[in-house]
Amino acid sequence: MTARRNPIDYVVRYLKERSHYRDFYFGVILLLFCLTTIFWLIPAQVSIGYLAHGTVVGPSFFPYAMCLTLLFLSILLIHISPETSQYITRAEDKVVSRIVIVLIIILFATYSIIPLTGMVPAGILAMFVLMQIFGFPKWYLSLGFSLVFVILLFLFLEKLAQVRIPRGILFDGLY
Repeated sequence: MTARRNPIDYVVRYLKERSHYRDFYFGVILLLFCLTTIFWLIPAQVSIGYLAHGTVVGPSFFPYAMCLTLLFLSILLIHISPETSQYITRAEDKVVSRIVIVLIIILFATYSIIPLTGMVPAGILAMFVLMQIFGFPKWYLSLGFSLVFVILLFLFLEKLAQVRIPRGILFDGLY
């Protein structure tokens, strides 16, 4: 009679097999960010409030929908990381660890300046910095892309979805 293995042993072995691939680390960080957003940031920062006239969904619908989509994609990325990523050596592992730490610092720095500057300037700055850190070739293209993407996202959320985006103390009356 063979001894049954503990389900935790399967999970540990599964994660160890994938921990040698670059995409695994990105998937784990994305997973942790999504879980933090779902269980801490959205409940603490998105007011329930009353629904605007003619809307069917509340203010927390879009943040939850985006986070649940990212959560699914992060789990998928962790699962398929051996097929989509390169095998990394010990020296590259240290570089990946530094990049992950920088990513976490930038995400929490962005979150901490949102009450001061608002979502649009913080989003533009964060996107620009991340594009430069991860090697986007030309700074003026990354700045332009950051501006266009964040402004389009702002217009979609504010005008179409009728979700109020945080303005911040500095830019409260400007947009």
